[in-house]
Amino acid sequence: MSTNQNDPVVPTVVRELLGESEKIRGWIEKLADHANSADPKVFERVRGDYVGRLDGLGDDLQKHRSDLLVSLEDRRAAADSLRDDRAGHAADLEEAGLRHDVGEYEKEEWDSRRKKIQGSLDKVDSLLAVEDSAVAELTAVVESIEEHTRPVAPIPLRIDKTVTKPNRPIRRALDEETPTYSPSATGAPAPARSWSEVLSSTPPQTRNGVTPDDDELAFLEAMSSDDLDNLDPIVAAMRDDE
Repeated sequence: MSTNQNDPVVPTVVRELLGESEKIRGWIEKLADHANSADPKVFERVRGDYVGRLDGLGDDLQKHRSDLLVSLEDRRAAADSLRDDRAGHAADLEEAGLRHDVGEYEKEEWDSRRKKIQGSLDKVDSLLAVEDSAVAELTAVVESIEEHTRPVAPIPLRIDKTVTKPNRPIRRALDEETPTYSPSATGAPAPARSWSEVLSSTPPQTRNGVTPDDDELAFLEAMSSDDLDNLDPIVAAMRDDE
């Protein structure tokens, strides 16, 4: 089998099918970049079209694959036969050289035999190079067909980037964010604490002439009824006692 343009190792139609398959697979890879931005129905319709076209190309490639495998085995057999021929010619050349070295063949006879055998070796080497090249080419194409007929990997699920921030209860917000201060042993302001902590731990002592109850009642008076309903049960109980 020859590798000239009139008798290519791999049929032109197979090359065209592989090229088309490679192009569509490239489109699918780029399509994955739009999974989170495109309309889901439009996205799936385009992807489904590409996958369907790939399936059709894969079926056509599989039809050629069996013929390519037969051709590959023929080329391998031809290459093995040529290697056997080459080994035989190489042995003939070595034998003629040995007979010349011991004096059986004169220089003229040795030159004649050497040229003839070397010519056969060169011819075999040329044919062997063609077959080895064909074997490599066919092997690569068969492997490529196997790759192009595998199912397309699924595109990852669309990711919803919308984040809903939960509303925290008013009581939790007050406990975490409302600062109050109580005097320390040195008279310096203590770290911020929640109203619940103040009400449960502050002893009944005055601060600048104002009792803690006065401070707390002033705070409670500024709160709406809805806010008060969500306060710590201790605070709500104080409001009822007022």
